[in-house]
Amino acid sequence: NIIPEACCELNKKYKFVIIGDGGCRKNLEDKIKLYNLRNIEVIEPVNRRKLIYYYLNADYLFLHLNDYKAFEKVLPSKIFEYGAMPKPIIAGVNGYARKFILNNLDNCYLFSPCNKNELIDLINNLPEHQNAIQRNCFIKKYRRSKLNNSFSLSILENLSVLI
Repeated sequence: NIIPEACCELNKKYKFVIIGDGGCRKNLEDKIKLYNLRNIEVIEPVNRRKLIYYYLNADYLFLHLNDYKAFEKVLPSKIFEYGAMPKPIIAGVNGYARKFILNNLDNCYLFSPCNKNELIDLINNLPEHQNAIQRNCFIKKYRRSKLNNSFSLSILENLSVLI
């Protein structure tokens, strides 16, 4: 909903690489053709190793949730994937996801979902080069093994109360 229109107005020095096969991919590809955009590349889904390669070679990692009330109550796993990478994040989110990012991740640039003009202004004012970001505290706090252990203990505690 936002990338093709924003890319029409952004300087050609910005390139968006979109990886995956989401439900709106066909619509996105149709808009890319319609607007004759050369600064968007859509790539088929890739394995985890290749995905991390793309993340590490990006200047910024982009996340956008549409402006739906339901999306104000979700926390996409993509936030954790991106948070583990040494790259700045551009996110168009509201609600809980926005609050989570503000409270837990540094070097994130936020804009209002589906607000093309806000996104364009944000991108045009980003620093061109940034040093690698160390998010060791975030990674340690939200490591999957730690969360799984905590969840398992919670289940066991609740089972013992029921017995």
